[in-house]
Amino acid sequence: MTSKGTVEFHHGVGDKLLYAHRLVRKAYRQGARLVVTGELSDLRRLDQQLWTADEQDFIAHVLDTDGALPPRLQDTPVWLTPRPDQVPPGHEVLVNLGHTVPEGLSAYRRLFDIVSQSPDDRHSGRTRWKTYQAMGWDVRPHEVTST
Repeated sequence: MTSKGTVEFHHGVGDKLLYAHRLVRKAYRQGARLVVTGELSDLRRLDQQLWTADEQDFIAHVLDTDGALPPRLQDTPVWLTPRPDQVPPGHEVLVNLGHTVPEGLSAYRRLFDIVSQSPDDRHSGRTRWKTYQAMGWDVRPHEVTST
């Protein structure tokens, strides 16, 4: 069976939003175009973190809550959205902060799935892991020992 892509499964994370912020910053600096998905409340908090970070660390991003961004914003390299299946083509990396397998996953080559230390998040993470494997994705675990 040929892998559809790679899932980097980051588990044991203390603060998912802080971890996602660092991951987005690193990927952005490397020139990646990525989408972060999850609960809208988490995405709004991450949006605030990205806007209030050090100005030398600016990350061009947009928060899309309803899939109706004006054309001038659609080429933004980093999208925060609860609907990753609504993002225009060209974003190759997806970061999942949510508790379910993201819609439109097949449009991405690489997925970072971030799982916190909470029992509920760990349980839903195990379910996603099994689903990704059943879908033919190459799932790679990364245990996080800080943040």
